[in-house]
Amino acid sequence: GNQRSSWHTMATRINVSRTIGDVDPGAHPVLIIGQLPHLSLVPWNVISKKFGNRITSGHFEDALASLNPNPTDSCPLYLQAATVAALPSKCSRHNTPSRGHSISKIVKSSSISSEGDILIACEYRDVFASLCAVARVFPLYSRRTSQMDKNQKVVNLEFYLVGDSKKVSLSEEDVNCLNAAAEAVQLSARIVDTPCNEMNTDTFLTEIEAVGKALNIIPTIIRGDKLQEQGFGGIFGVGKAAIHPPALAVLSHIVPNATQTIAWVGKGIVYDTGGLSIKAKTSMVGMKRDCGGAAGVLGAFYLAIKQGFSQNLHAVFCLAENAVGPIATRPDDIHTLYSGRTVEINNTDAEGRLVLADGVAYAEKDLKANIILDMATLTGAQGVATGKYHGAVLTNKESWEQWTMRAGQLSGDLVFPIPYTPELHFSEFSSSVADMKNSVADRSNAQSSCAGLFIAAHLRMTTPLSWIHVDMASPVHCGERATGYGVALLNSLFGYCSQSPMLQLLSPVTAENGVDGEPILDGSLECSSICEFFNKNLQAKILVPAWDDATAHTIAKLSHRTIPEVHRCERGDLTIQDDCLTLDNAIEIAAREEVRRDKGRHVCGPPHMCLALSLLTLQMTHRSELERLCSKNFSKHEVREAFDSLLESEKLWDEYLLSLDRRLQEVSAPENSLVVGSTIPEHLTLIHADSDEQVWNHNAMVYYAEQMIAGKSLAKPFEGGEDDVHQMGGDFIVDSLGKLVYCHLSQTSLNRPSSHELLSFLRSSGSHLFLLDVRQCSWVKNFS
Repeated sequence: GNQRSSWHTMATRINVSRTIGDVDPGAHPVLIIGQLPHLSLVPWNVISKKFGNRITSGHFEDALASLNPNPTDSCPLYLQAATVAALPSKCSRHNTPSRGHSISKIVKSSSISSEGDILIACEYRDVFASLCAVARVFPLYSRRTSQMDKNQKVVNLEFYLVGDSKKVSLSEEDVNCLNAAAEAVQLSARIVDTPCNEMNTDTFLTEIEAVGKALNIIPTIIRGDKLQEQGFGGIFGVGKAAIHPPALAVLSHIVPNATQTIAWVGKGIVYDTGGLSIKAKTSMVGMKRDCGGAAGVLGAFYLAIKQGFSQNLHAVFCLAENAVGPIATRPDDIHTLYSGRTVEINNTDAEGRLVLADGVAYAEKDLKANIILDMATLTGAQGVATGKYHGAVLTNKESWEQWTMRAGQLSGDLVFPIPYTPELHFSEFSSSVADMKNSVADRSNAQSSCAGLFIAAHLRMTTPLSWIHVDMASPVHCGERATGYGVALLNSLFGYCSQSPMLQLLSPVTAENGVDGEPILDGSLECSSICEFFNKNLQAKILVPAWDDATAHTIAKLSHRTIPEVHRCERGDLTIQDDCLTLDNAIEIAAREEVRRDKGRHVCGPPHMCLALSLLTLQMTHRSELERLCSKNFSKHEVREAFDSLLESEKLWDEYLLSLDRRLQEVSAPENSLVVGSTIPEHLTLIHADSDEQVWNHNAMVYYAEQMIAGKSLAKPFEGGEDDVHQMGGDFIVDSLGKLVYCHLSQTSLNRPSSHELLSFLRSSGSHLFLLDVRQCSWVKNFS
């Protein structure tokens, strides 16, 4: 009947093995997949195990020679029971190196429909994405009577590792991770495939409880009228007309002494009719998939906790059915959301952002999360913006934008950035009677970005907070089937918290590049790897302050932040609080907190210069604001002069860096460049001889250093700026192939590592390295 558990239908389990076993294709279909260069590296004594003496080495070599992948190609070796298939030889920079989508297509078109053996030859870094690509080919849900009540089938998946990795075979930890990942992807896809007459909000809660039971976690559940009583106007307003009540559910993994609290918030609209702004008959079909964000979060949470997670992690599920009924929300209704902000409803079919707004506000206010990621099938415009293979990412932090995109490439759940410009786009939600409307005025104006910004508008941002929004409306499905999108992405992105070595490797966030754009360990920069190519054994650490102490103290006092919070903040994150708007107090603070370094060097300079610098760093660039701050202070003229001087310096830097960027785009990238095409303007920031501020982030600095190593002629700095140009270069160490393995972001000569520290670092690395001093643009010494 309709209410039977879908676990008992069309069940094909993926079983990953550590070793490559023998099989007879006459009894068990076999599929061998890989890029042609990788397939040619598999020894015959390994590959022959899959053929049961039915194929000779000559036949296999002839088959490889016949393959012409454009984009893919396959050759049957023994009837249709044994096949070798080649993946695309080319992979563009916005694709996954695993070629995961091609793997899925090859497996789907093969003779392995429900059971068989698959052998994939690939690099270790591509194993996880390849596994997920195979898992999404074998959905669990079906109501075809011909497929009911069959015994569970098993697809055996094996990997032969090639490439430069020291890994020669999968570890037991790897196998456990991969099997759990396959289960999680299939779980997520099954929920999305299940129609709403079975997968209603109550059933979804049962799925959450089942995962919680497997992980020994009891979920927190708020449902029905309790939502309204506790202020969840978004979730309640969307789901109140349905037979099955809306709910907010939370699975929480708490770790003693955790330094981060992370929340994954999923949109769980089990069906979306559009509400009273009802969808047309063709556009309503498939709206069972509108719970794809919550399903992806549930599968991702299951995998993350199964593998061990070192930080606090909450999975927040915003569940509702957007139904039509006598008490359904009407256009023109005004709802008060959990954030306390009021929303005028001008489109009941823009419901996902309403439930997510409640979810992220709860994550911030009640769960005290400092990293919040929400994932949703939010807008049809996402498919127009980034296509059906790539989700869209919108975030308030550039670092998380880059990390999320990289995690997508490594995991196979591709994602691409969309514009984050709230100052240009949020006016689309202007309302005359409420804080905002819920749908844009102009649907042609960055609609997916606007929808995400609506969610962010319900975050208070009173503490340093990283917010990431993933819109996966198109990649949630491929044809008629769900893909389990999000499971791989989230576990790759947050793999730095995992105890799984495989997930740690896949995470673009490491102890070296930190979180929120600043390093994790006490504001120190690491002399270790800052990208996947770097030597992972370089562990020396040198402390480099991100701000000078006096400026940090001043900013902390003005913005009501702690010193560590200031060090973690980006310029646009800091706001001066109203009760600190007196220049007298600020200058007094600056003078009192002025500090000296060794040899009597003044770090912050005169108090008025320190304050002017602080104001400019805080982006207080409007004269009206400056006048307001100076209105009660006797030295306002002195501060204004310093402020104007700094503004002029900033303009000169803008002009210089723009010209430098044009030159860098004109010259060809050095061979083996780590950051090809890294542009300079997006990394503009204040630099002044008295400020000790950094200019660019890692990528821009590395690209600049590579061009100087290659002897390229770059733009001349403006008069008086030569010292600062030299400062921004810092010191770099490259290996004998010219690859950068160390980057010390020097701010002044006083905080550069000593020669003793560098020598110790170089000797401990055990490889041939060169030290480059970018200030002199010359090779200093060859260390061996």
